[in-house]
Amino acid sequence: MLIDTSQSIGFVDHRESPDDLKRAAFGVRSHRVRPRLKPALPAKPEQFAALSRHELLRRVAGNAALNLWPRLAEQAELQFYGFGRNASPLSSPVPAEGAFKPAARSNSSAG
Repeated sequence: MLIDTSQSIGFVDHRESPDDLKRAAFGVRSHRVRPRLKPALPAKPEQFAALSRHELLRRVAGNAALNLWPRLAEQAELQFYGFGRNASPLSSPVPAEGAFKPAARSNSSAG
């Protein structure tokens, strides 16, 4: 998984289309995930229209009902990398707290 750690993660993407609003609402709301679920337009779509990329990612990652990372990990080995000026491994997906944590570098030299 590539996670944007550049300044653009703070940008607000103005969601206007019903499908884009549905996707944003689906990712951040607490609900049970069902296969082939076709989300409905939220009652108050304006609350999802101007989330920053970081806020949307933070809320999707912290959505316990969606359980995204563990569900994806059942299908494949997940490795997370942050990208901005350079790519670097991340030690955890995106914590619910919102901070990106760079992976600890292992010291292969025994001393």
